[in-house]
Amino acid sequence: MPKVLVIGGGIVGLLTAAALKDGGADVEVFASQTGPRASDGSLVWLNVSSTHDPTYAALRAASMRFWHKSDAPVPWQGALLWPENEPATDLLTSQNCDWEAVDQTRFSELAPGVAAPPDGAIFCPGEGACDPADMLNWAEARLDVPRNQAHVVGVEPGCVTLDTGDVVHPDKIIVAAGCATPGLVAPLGAHIALKSAPGLFLRTQPVAPMATPVLASPDMDFWQGADGRMVIATGTNDVLRQDPQAAADQALSKV
Repeated sequence: MPKVLVIGGGIVGLLTAAALKDGGADVEVFASQTGPRASDGSLVWLNVSSTHDPTYAALRAASMRFWHKSDAPVPWQGALLWPENEPATDLLTSQNCDWEAVDQTRFSELAPGVAAPPDGAIFCPGEGACDPADMLNWAEARLDVPRNQAHVVGVEPGCVTLDTGDVVHPDKIIVAAGCATPGLVAPLGAHIALKSAPGLFLRTQPVAPMATPVLASPDMDFWQGADGRMVIATGTNDVLRQDPQAAADQALSKV
């Protein structure tokens, strides 16, 4: 039975560990608990529509098929994309993803809470989203393997060094540490083009039902969970760089 060490306690790390354990491996997950959980700030919008790259679209489509078969807490409410975020519909078709061009009337039927619907949009009924905390809780509940809270500070062929000074020698090492991955594997000569994407992630208190699909507007992506909370994600902008509270107020005002 091979000993596998998985570095990272986010969605990718936890589900990889669960799959390896199901396949008969002896798995241990190393995930530091000194800060927010990995993936807590991720935008868990499961889609194919947000890429124009054919290879990435195929990967995302395969992922979607997995998630649709799982019992993960994902409401498949579909997604509405404003014209500014219009997806490559030929890619959607090539990956057997349903989509529909909608006018203002149809848009309002799908998302009656939107005050000023665009003249046209794309609706992808097979997409969905959930709060990353809910997804992480689900992934953690699936995984019955030892979890070590030591911080990994070095990765070498066949061994991992911890902040405690201990050195672990597994048969296989999987690095799924998000934005920390490039730094961990760089000493091995591996270059991973992965960088952080700072943004703003907001959760509101429960409010009356306003929107059903994921809404990908020009300014932000947001949706409403079954419990009534709005989940809002924006990218980096000048306001966010200068005054995060003002950026949060601005986003909430727009919503």
